[in-house]
Formats: sequence, structure tokens, C-alpha cells
Amino acid sequence: MPIKIKPIILVLTLHILLTSWGFAQSEMDKTGQPAYDMMERKSLSSNSILNNLQFAGADINVVLEEITAKTGVVFIPDDDISGEVTVYLNDIYVEDALRIILDSIDLAYKEEPEGIRVMTAKNFKLRYGYAFNQLIHTKIIPLLHADLDDTVIKLQEVKSSIGKILHNNETNTIILMDSPNKLQEMVNIIQQIDLPIDTKVFTLHHIRAVDIEDDIQKMLTPKDGIMSIDADKNEIVVTDTLTNITEIENMIERIDQKERNVLIKTKIINITLNDEYLDGVDWEGIVSNYVRIDLEDSQEPDEGQTNQLSVGSLSKEDLEVLFDALDTVGTINTSSEAKIETKVEKTVQLPVKSTEIISTANIDEDETALEWDEELKFNVSVRYLDDQIVQVKIKPRIISAYEESNNGGTNGMSEAVIKMEKNSTVVVGGIFKEVIVEATRKIPLLGDLPIVGFVFRNEKERLLKTEVIIFITPEISEDN
Repeated sequence: MPIKIKPIILVLTLHILLTSWGFAQSEMDKTGQPAYDMMERKSLSSNSILNNLQFAGADINVVLEEITAKTGVVFIPDDDISGEVTVYLNDIYVEDALRIILDSIDLAYKEEPEGIRVMTAKNFKLRYGYAFNQLIHTKIIPLLHADLDDTVIKLQEVKSSIGKILHNNETNTIILMDSPNKLQEMVNIIQQIDLPIDTKVFTLHHIRAVDIEDDIQKMLTPKDGIMSIDADKNEIVVTDTLTNITEIENMIERIDQKERNVLIKTKIINITLNDEYLDGVDWEGIVSNYVRIDLEDSQEPDEGQTNQLSVGSLSKEDLEVLFDALDTVGTINTSSEAKIETKVEKTVQLPVKSTEIISTANIDEDETALEWDEELKFNVSVRYLDDQIVQVKIKPRIISAYEESNNGGTNGMSEAVIKMEKNSTVVVGGIFKEVIVEATRKIPLLGDLPIVGFVFRNEKERLLKTEVIIFITPEISEDN
């Protein structure tokens, strides 16, 4: 009898195994997919790494099956999803890979207990009330010309805290994942640097090539841009992106011109301010291109004042209107007028002496203004931007008599750059000084007597507050 029992057990065991395999096979046949419930499912948060996922024009369902086979993450695709996927991903978290793939074909996903539900982006918004890519958008950009590693470094400086930048050296591709605004900012950066390289020869006619070598060197694209100079031919050879070459070409055209002279006219006036205008002129509401530049004066500013100069520009017509209006602010006195002829873009120094700061218009014959021991100097240069626009750079310095006599030191100031139309005038205001005026009145002869003369003399001081205004008008000559 024992001999007959063994075959029965073997047959029964084999039948059970075949039945189980057949059931699993029938379940796969019904859906066209593996029986996921029999597999160990992994969630997206399991940090599964996906390697070597490479497809060209593959159906999205095939791609999802491959991801499942590689990572164990189970997908439940809706019946209406479709799309072709072209991608090459390696060493990437499965969650990042899924977002990149689905976002590229307008699909979305939602993690559910049974697996990852995959649906159209439209259905996602209908079901959950918000867009799938509301917070994070993705974009795949192949680089054609720019260096991949250098580009990634530049983009890392821009991305937000929620953003990710992935790259593939084999396909020279960058994958961006970030908020919509940041994503667009990074796309713009790539468009600016991923440009073809070209070479152009510039022949200079009026200036020496070696004189602008440093200027061009600063404009070159790091790593990609190179230049060389042929001093005998007075030529510059530049290899760089087309965009950068165009900028260099514009710069060369602007400065490679016949040398021109500029006549700088200056006029300095001071106004003894009326009591109702002790704060001076409100320049911000009067001039164009208004800026304020700091003055590191050796003295503390008066109460209600700051150590700042007001700088702006006025057209010829507006300047005439200003002169008429200043009469209401106080008594005007023209301290000096001068003309300096120099070369375009050459810096000249315009001194404003203490005697020009202190007005004598309101000082009587028997009064004396106390001396002010500081001098204000302006470094001025004029640049011709085009036929109608002039750029004036102004850098003032204040110098005290003590500093100049000891070490020649100066108190530095910031620089103002004013771009204005031709025939306009730069206006500098906000220079305030309180002038102490000493007055002595006496009876002739008796007031000069020793010992008792003071009885016949009357000595007093009064305070005058003045604002100094400087007008700088450049006139560029078209002749050499």
C-alpha cells in the first residue's frame, strides 16, 4: 500500500502549484498587467532609486510597467491616459522621475493606499480642486552649446528652496523642477548662455586696439570667450557667443570715433535763503534724473539737513524757468562762471572755493564774513552715448585746509551718473553753509579811542544761511 500513496501525493501537490500559477496568469490576462496585489508594493516616499530608464517615443503605460519592474512601485493608470515618452534617466529618485515624465505629457498622479493613481492633469484638477503642477513645474532642456556643469552651477544660484536641478551628462540635458516663476527665470538664463560660438575680427580706425584690451576682456563670457590682438594691423579677434560679440561690436563702434572736444561750462550761484525757505530748494520735484549722493563732511550737518547733495538735469528751457523761480527763495548772487575745454571721456576737476560758497550779497560794508576753510572739488567726465544722449559722471570731494596741508587727504563721496539729452544742464544743489557775519558800528573818532572807545562802539553778529547751486553744461564739438 505505501507504494501507491506516493504518486497520489505528488500529483496532488503538482496540481495545486499549477492551479495557483494558472490563477495568477488569468488575473494578469484580465488586465494585461501583472497581478500587483501579489507583489510587495513600495511607496514614492521609500526613496527608491531608478537607474537606466531609457525610452524614445514609448507609450506611457509601457514606461510605467518598466518603473514598476525596476522599483516595485505600483501604478493604477486611468483608462483614458495616453502619451509618448522620450526620456533618459539614471540614478534618480522614482518620485522625481515620475513627476518629470508625467508633467511632460500633461499627466498627473496621486498616491493612494492601493498604489499610485495616474490620470490626466485635467482630471486631477477636477477631482482635487487644484492643479497638479500648481507649486512645481518641470522642464527638460537639452543644451546645444553651453557647458553642462557650468550651466548647472549658474542655475543652482537661482533655484528656490523647493526646486531641483538634475542633469544627464550622456544626453547633455538639464531637468528643471521648481515654482513657475523660478522655472521661467532659469529657462531665461539657459537661453542667454546656450548660444553658438562665433569669431569676428574688428579693425579699429581711430583708437589703438591695445587701449581697449582690458575693457573687452571684462566683457568676454567666462571660459568660452577669448580674444587676441594684432597690434600691427590694429585688429581685435574675438571668439564668443553671438550675443556677446554683438555687445562688443556696439561698444567698439561707440568708442572708435574721431577724438572730439567738449566744452564744459560751469556757473556757481549762492542763495541767501529767506526765512520761509531755510530748508533750501526741493530739487526732487524740479529736476529730471534726480539722485542723491552722500557727502562725508568733516562737520556734522545742521539740524534738519543731511550730508547729501542733490543732482539732476534740466533742459535749456526748464533752466530759464528755474532762474526766474529762484528769486522767490532768496537773494541770488553769481559767484563765478568758467569754461573748461577737454577731451570726451577725459576727467577734469572743477574746484568750488570757499570764497564762492560764501555769498557777499547780503553783507554790508561794515560787516565781515568769517572764513570757511573747506573746498569742494568735482571730478567731471563727459561721454557721448549717441547723437542725442550725453552721459555726465560727477564725483565730488570735499577737502579741508587742515587735510590738504598735512597729508593731502580728502573725504570721499559717491558718484552720480546722469544721462541726459544734448544741450541739457546738470544741476547740483544741497550745499548749505551758515555764515556768521560780524558787524561793528561806531561813532567816528570816538569809537577808536583806547580804553573808553568801546562805549562808542556797537559790535554784534548775525547768521546767514546759504545754499550753493552749481550748473554744469557740456557742449560737445563735432570737430577734432
